[in-house]
Amino acid sequence: MGSHRVLTDTARLRRLRDCGLLDGAPSDSLDRLARAAAHHVRCERAQVCLVTADRRVVAGQAGPPLPHSFCRIVVDTDAPLLISDARSDDRVAGHPAIDDGVIAYAGFPIRSADGYPLGAFCVANDQPRDWEPRALLLVEDLAAAAETEIALRAEASRLRRLAALLAHADLTPAQRTALLDATL
Repeated sequence: MGSHRVLTDTARLRRLRDCGLLDGAPSDSLDRLARAAAHHVRCERAQVCLVTADRRVVAGQAGPPLPHSFCRIVVDTDAPLLISDARSDDRVAGHPAIDDGVIAYAGFPIRSADGYPLGAFCVANDQPRDWEPRALLLVEDLAAAAETEIALRAEASRLRRLAALLAHADLTPAQRTALLDATL
């Protein structure tokens, strides 16, 4: 698989922290995207996962939780991962997700606005499956929607931090307004 340098990249980890979703609290909007994927692709599970250097955070999901998944591989390789039957796929041989019932898997990278892989949007099933191109296109599109949602959260967080700094800065109201106008 990948080099694992991606997983420990400090700039990537900063982007993950900036999105504000690492506390483990689920996001209603990301849950809805996962539900749409599971429903339309007819899979029992779908997840939006963020992957730090040492853990996987589920930011949105549909269906029973996945204790393990292949999302780390998606982030490490920064590429989609399509598996029809994990039990016979050398790329995931021995992975604990197989014992958890992840047999068919389709995962797409979720990237920051500047291209860092933050996590994966995936659908999974407990039975082998040949993925239809139409279904994969839908999952990829929903992954892009999740990516946009996460980017908006990161930007909102950045703006809150900026507003807090400005509130405590020794500036006149006119200077504060000019600075805000220049950064937006």
